[in-house]
Amino acid sequence: MSGLPSCASTFSGTSSAAAVIGGAAAQLQSLHKAVRGVPLSPAAVRDAFHATGLPQQSGTTPATHSIGPRPNLVGAVFHVLN
Repeated sequence: MSGLPSCASTFSGTSSAAAVIGGAAAQLQSLHKAVRGVPLSPAAVRDAFHATGLPQQSGTTPATHSIGPRPNLVGAVFHVLN
């Protein structure tokens, strides 16, 4: 892992998922507020990502050890705006 910080080899699972979900949630909130004039409730954000999320793929952390679906930002946008 040349060129990466020493923590990069252990940064995975919920630690890395938090940043991905946080960024996607901020994007979704920003777009919703720009279009509808109000932010989404935390429950609506969670529901949008849960309803439209993509299943985890097999690999080092197979789908059987799921921590939740991967976010589908485009799907979540359509979910909350329709």
